Amino acid sequence: MAVHRATTRDDGAWGRPSSSYAGPVTDLDTLAGTLSDLARSLHHETGVEDTLRGIVFAAVGKVPGAQEAALTVFEGRRRVCTQAGTADLVYRVDQVQYDTGEGPCLSSLYQQRTVRLSDMAAETRWPRFTVRAAELGVGSMLSFQMYVERDNLGALNLYSRVADAFTDESEQVGLLFATHAALAMADAQNKERLYRAMEVPEHQQETGRDRPVPGRHR
Repeated sequence: MAVHRATTRDDGAWGRPSSSYAGPVTDLDTLAGTLSDLARSLHHETGVEDTLRGIVFAAVGKVPGAQEAALTVFEGRRRVCTQAGTADLVYRVDQVQYDTGEGPCLSSLYQQRTVRLSDMAAETRWPRFTVRAAELGVGSMLSFQMYVERDNLGALNLYSRVADAFTDESEQVGLLFATHAALAMADAQNKERLYRAMEVPEHQQETGRDRPVPGRHR
């Protein structure tokens, strides 16, 4: 899967912090070490499913404030689903977004930007979603668009059970984390496609003994 800049909008929002972001706060050496650890851990995953699981669990360990994480994919701009998550809670919260048609994840997918929801109880942007998400026990969220490939979109969603869990540091680390995760996901998918292409159906396999030789009659 080719990972590239979104082309559905040209407002410069893709890959940038949310409107709540106030400025750099993370030590660059620390951040470089964090991303190096991520690259090494995802390199050892085998297959797309293991890579996706590795991404969401690594996000919880690497992005400040994150207690749970999930990957959402919008396929063909028609079917949206959660492909990997760290707990049952994230699947339930994501389903609320899909049912109501609103929420930070969907806004991140469609609008090509980072979306920070600091206080679920006080948020007014997605009223139908926030009421139900608060009832499920989510206090704050942070969503990043990961990639755009033709009509397929992907987002990384982070969740906390407390309000104001995510800071500018969370966004700074999360933006770079999402970029590395998208590349790891694309690499795993490309490898899987290659392996499948190399597989020869059993009914097409021939041994050297059985293969007919031109000009030779038995």
